[in-house]
Amino acid sequence: LSTLNGGIEISPIAALSLRAGAGKDYFTSGITLRYAGMAFHYAYQTQSEFSGTAANYFSINYAEGSETPEEPLNPTLSAR
Repeated sequence: LSTLNGGIEISPIAALSLRAGAGKDYFTSGITLRYAGMAFHYAYQTQSEFSGTAANYFSINYAEGSETPEEPLNPTLSAR
């Protein structure tokens, strides 16, 4: 294992997802907004600390027949 990458995504409400992550030389963040079957996704990624550049990504999706956003998965944690 030469590189370890990690991230987290939270969905405080069904219409919103927030993301953050990190790798060896970069950080990432992102957001998804959902409304009336449409979803707008945006992501930001810093590049290597030496290059001084960053990347921005976005997409828009439409799911026909999906009037309400899908509910996020809510895993149940239990103590043993």
